[in-house]
Amino acid sequence: MMQALTAPQRESVRRVLAQMKGRPGPLLEVLHGVQHDLGYIPAAAVPLIAEELNLSRAEVHGVVSFYHHFRSAPPGRHTVQICRAESCQAMGANALAEHAKRRLGIDFEERTADGELSLHPVYCLGQCACSPAIMIDDEVFGRVSTPERFDELIAEHAGGGATGATAATGATGATGSGGPAGMAGAAGGGNGRGGRK
Repeated sequence: MMQALTAPQRESVRRVLAQMKGRPGPLLEVLHGVQHDLGYIPAAAVPLIAEELNLSRAEVHGVVSFYHHFRSAPPGRHTVQICRAESCQAMGANALAEHAKRRLGIDFEERTADGELSLHPVYCLGQCACSPAIMIDDEVFGRVSTPERFDELIAEHAGGGATGATAATGATGATGSGGPAGMAGAAGGGNGRGGRK
């Protein structure tokens, strides 16, 4: 059963719709606005968005589920994204992803039981010269090539994270919100940290 929107959520969705529904083809902008305000796109927002934009619920749901950026469940307080693009995979991102899942006790598109962390795949952070790359919240880190480096970054930037198996809550849709980020550290000798957005 779909959970109803809270009054503040409903107001936020209505505000975003009022600001953007007069634009040509506003669905993507509306969805970005709702996710920006709420952190995700609640299922109960889909009928409201569809009605206001004169679209079917299926059309709105199709866009939400198609784009990796959109989430349909609340993320953790900190989001950890691991690049899954070819360059990062060639430099060990698959092993890094497996370590991250074990370390945090969750799979991709899940969040820890305490709500602190969620783990998401992302398809290119623009850090190919610093592969493998991850993003914690809005900060990109390159050359995360060892489990120890990953653990160190989680401890420094996301409060430590879970250890061992942790009950998790599913969240669909990755947050490919990183986009190309700064290439700080790409030239030799840097600490591998990308620019902050």
